[in-house]
Amino acid sequence: MKRTALILVAMASLSLICTGLAADNKTYVAAGKVTQSTAAMVKVYTPVQTIEIMRDKTTKVVGDVRKGAKVKVTYNNVNGLPHALEITVTGK
Repeated sequence: MKRTALILVAMASLSLICTGLAADNKTYVAAGKVTQSTAAMVKVYTPVQTIEIMRDKTTKVVGDVRKGAKVKVTYNNVNGLPHALEITVTGK
């Protein structure tokens, strides 16, 4: 019984550690012009760099994201890659 409880506690701890490594809790913002947009990603040209940010059905989109649109993208890192939480079109 003690062994089973110890194994369950160890598995729960490992699960929490792995979850913490998979998603970065920090959020970042990129603002610039869209150079490419698909259902799976958006590429944004900023004054510092061009960044390719993944997006999916959980990404909140405000406006029409297309090439040439000015956007503000709030994102975090998932498995070391940027993932969009919200994309807001700020101009054309």
